[in-house]
Amino acid sequence: MDRRIFLGSAFAAGIGLGLPRTALALDEGTARQFVEGTIAEVVELARAPGGAEEKAPQLREIMERRAAVSQLARFSAGRDWRVMTPDQQERYIDSFSRYFARIYSRRFQGYTDIEVTVDGTLDAGDKGILVKSSILRSDGPPVLFEWLVTDRTGAPLIADIIVEGVSTAVTQRNEIGAMIAGSPDIEAFLTKLDSV
Repeated sequence: MDRRIFLGSAFAAGIGLGLPRTALALDEGTARQFVEGTIAEVVELARAPGGAEEKAPQLREIMERRAAVSQLARFSAGRDWRVMTPDQQERYIDSFSRYFARIYSRRFQGYTDIEVTVDGTLDAGDKGILVKSSILRSDGPPVLFEWLVTDRTGAPLIADIIVEGVSTAVTQRNEIGAMIAGSPDIEAFLTKLDSV
């Protein structure tokens, strides 16, 4: 992906995640190893027997160790985050984590006969490190995944995943925004989020 296009779109999501502004000493080798470990765990889960609903709790556990889930949840809620009470915010983050795991567990269910390669890294300055990877499938063209890794929270975490140029953070913000807009209030939205 062209660096300027990425800086203008996906990095905008990373800026809005509410992460502290000062990065630590994350280097490209550490970011690459972190993504390789994440990929290995997700691929192992995708290949394991069982359906998507059965695997969702395991995917959630991986996500909560390896991704900035709370920050992604807050970013996805947009301005509505500020109208939630502290109790609603806490319940929303919990529901968002379960929702995200359910959605992506279903999407990953078809990724059983695959090979994943890590193709390189790009230093994005204080935004983190971009790690590029490809999913090679027997039944179609490669799918390009780019992982934005940050250490702003004190340890490496994935702040965004860009699939074929589309930011997961931005996609989730659009989807959550539509759910909130279609609900009469925050409590109804939280109920809806748990049912998706």
